[in-house]
Amino acid sequence: MMTTVTIYHNVEHDCWVCRQPVIRLGAGEWAHLHQGADHMPAAAFPAGRFGYQPGHAMVPVFRADVTDGRAPEAVAQRIAGALDPVPAVLGSEDRGLASDYRSLRLRPLVAGDVIDVGGTLLAKARSGFAPVTGKIRLSWVAWPGTVPLPHCARCHAIAGPAELEALNMAGGLACRDVVACADRANAPRG
Repeated sequence: MMTTVTIYHNVEHDCWVCRQPVIRLGAGEWAHLHQGADHMPAAAFPAGRFGYQPGHAMVPVFRADVTDGRAPEAVAQRIAGALDPVPAVLGSEDRGLASDYRSLRLRPLVAGDVIDVGGTLLAKARSGFAPVTGKIRLSWVAWPGTVPLPHCARCHAIAGPAELEALNMAGGLACRDVVACADRANAPRG
C-alpha cells in the first residue's frame, strides 16, 4: 500500500521562561506569539528543546510516497530512522528515500518536527512520536537546512511530483487546477 509522507521542519523559537512560541523582532529582541504573557522574552531557543507546540511555524520540506501498510506511528519511526544522520542498515526503498532527502541538503529531523503519514500528523519527540491535534501553521521561510517545497504562490498548495514539471515550465509557481486554487484561496496562509 502506498502512503504519502510529508516532513515539516519546525522553525519556531520558544521563550526561555515560559516555553511559549516567540517571534524575532530584531537583533536579540523577541516577542510572544500569543497575547497574555506577563513578561518580555529575554532569550529564545529553537523549538526542538521542548518539542512541537500548537502555533509553531512548520515548513514543508520533503514529500515522498512510501510502501508501508503499518500504523502511522510505525511508518513515522521507519522514516525517521532512514533519515537519521547515521542510518542503520537500510532496505533499498529507505536508502533511496534517505538519498533523496540528503540531496536536498536538509537538516536531520529533530524534536519538534512533524511528519504527516497519510493524513495523520505526528510530532517527533525526544523519543518516538506524539499525535498532533488540529492543523499546523504553515510557513515558507528558508533557512540553512530548511528549504520549502515548491508550492502555489496564491493558495500555498504543495506541488506534487506530477505538477513540478508544469510549474517549472510555466516559469512560476501557480496551481495547474485553477478551480481547486480558487477553492483554497480563502484558506489560512502560513
